[in-house]
Amino acid sequence: MIGTVGIGRDVTHEKEMEEERKQAQKTLAASDAELRALFASMQDAVLVIDRDGVYRKIAPTNPAVYYITPQELIGKNLVDIFPADQAEVYIRVIQRVLETQQTQHIEYELAVNGHVPWFEAFISPMGADQTLWVARDISERKKIETALIQSEQAYRTLFENMPIGLYRTSADGRILDANPALVKMFGYPDSSSLLAMNARDLYADPASNDRFKDEVLNKSVPFAFESEYKRYDHKSFWAEDYVHIIYDKEGSPLYYEGSLINITDRKLAEQALTESEKQYRLLAEGMADVVWVLDVKSMKFKYVSPSVQKLLGYTAEEMMGMSMEELIVPYSMEQIDANLPHRLARFIQGAPMVVTEMSTVDQWHKDGSLVSTEIATTLVRNEKMEIEAIGVSRDISERKRAEDELRRANKSLETVHYELKQMFAHEQMLARTDGLTNLYNRRYFFELAVREFTAALRYERPLTIFLFDIDGFKQVNDTFGHAFGDTLLVQVAQTTAAQVRDVDIFARYGGDEFIILLPETNAQQAFMIAERIREHVASTRIETENSPFIVTLSIGVAETIHTPQDESVEDAIRRADKALYMAKQKGRNTTVIFSEP
Repeated sequence: MIGTVGIGRDVTHEKEMEEERKQAQKTLAASDAELRALFASMQDAVLVIDRDGVYRKIAPTNPAVYYITPQELIGKNLVDIFPADQAEVYIRVIQRVLETQQTQHIEYELAVNGHVPWFEAFISPMGADQTLWVARDISERKKIETALIQSEQAYRTLFENMPIGLYRTSADGRILDANPALVKMFGYPDSSSLLAMNARDLYADPASNDRFKDEVLNKSVPFAFESEYKRYDHKSFWAEDYVHIIYDKEGSPLYYEGSLINITDRKLAEQALTESEKQYRLLAEGMADVVWVLDVKSMKFKYVSPSVQKLLGYTAEEMMGMSMEELIVPYSMEQIDANLPHRLARFIQGAPMVVTEMSTVDQWHKDGSLVSTEIATTLVRNEKMEIEAIGVSRDISERKRAEDELRRANKSLETVHYELKQMFAHEQMLARTDGLTNLYNRRYFFELAVREFTAALRYERPLTIFLFDIDGFKQVNDTFGHAFGDTLLVQVAQTTAAQVRDVDIFARYGGDEFIILLPETNAQQAFMIAERIREHVASTRIETENSPFIVTLSIGVAETIHTPQDESVEDAIRRADKALYMAKQKGRNTTVIFSEP
């Protein structure tokens, strides 16, 4: 009998496995595509470099961040990309990262393909023999920093090389800055000896300093203040001080800034001219300045020297028939009308200081242009005992233009100085402040702490550190998310800051850890402050979706040791950290003072 033999096999399970394999491949492909899209959107370059400086891997990030393609870098050594000495430095950094297992930060310049970009890189350990480099292009930031430095250098060059004396003083008269021209003007051997002086001591008459402050506070714009000053060798000289005030936020004077121009020769000439006029009443027909006599009662000229034609374009005869209003611009005429009655009254009373005065008057030229004149007037009585004014007018239009240019230059200097000061203040704030809590950051805390620690050891004063963190903070982040965690950190920082003293140094130490340094405070005193902080924080309620969230702190307190003496402030911080650990072991929400086991 002939028959057939068949063998049957169930392939259902194999099909299911095949489907699962295909599904897994699809999931892997989707995950790989998602990871590549994430890398492609990154603005930082991510590289793997081994212990010997060889480029092993480069993540497929945004190609715009590369100046060299990844294919050109893979397998190459740092010495192939950087100058030999620079590459050796970076290889040593790699080895230090691998030895310490700590991330290092570097900045470097790379000349490649006609570009010279700047980068900052964070180098982290990645196993025993490889490091992970996350590099970011900081060329724009470096350009800004370079521009700031160049701007400061330009400002200092202008300040140092100005031929006129420039200065800045505090409201109480301390000289904060002086350029070489000012040092030379006062005859001091160097700038430091001049800066050691108070501005009040530089006046020939110290009372002039009070008059200077009164006048400058009553004027809203820079103006010229004339005074007599004394040099280092005790000789005196006259100068015009063009000054303005920098005010603080409350509107109080913060700085006086200005420029000094030596006018000794001019003052001596004015004094000589005044004396000559008083003694001889000489009307010099041939002098360049205009000499005139004015009847004060009628305000008509009784005499005008021929030189007036050169100054104003009118002949002396034409001037004799003109009124003051026809010759003087309205705003200068208003000043004369406001000042003259008071001056005449004082003159009649016999006040000697009003006999001779200097003033600046703008007048009309015959062709309609404006002429700025400086006028010295002396009040006298003629043979009829009538009051007359003998005057000498001088064209100072060129000097006025120079003064205007100087004021504009001063204003430009002020603007540059203000902008530099604002930029510097902003950079300082960023360098020492924690971005989330606005507390001091860890680096700036150590800068202040070392100073306080050194003083405490030198004078054998108590100093206490306490370190604290938020109980269960990791669970808070896991449960409510990092945004809620950040809100919690800010709330704790604000609540704590309200309890510390002005002399205490409060900083964010890292993560959810905070640190406070208390000068001239022993551990027992610090314990009471720490407890007050802990209780205030514990009474704080932060609303969540379900119910209010209660925050608690664990606090470790440690005082510096003088015998045997602590070597650094880190010694006290380590003890505070141990005390914090003890507080955690005691069940949290408590304060522990460090004590040796």
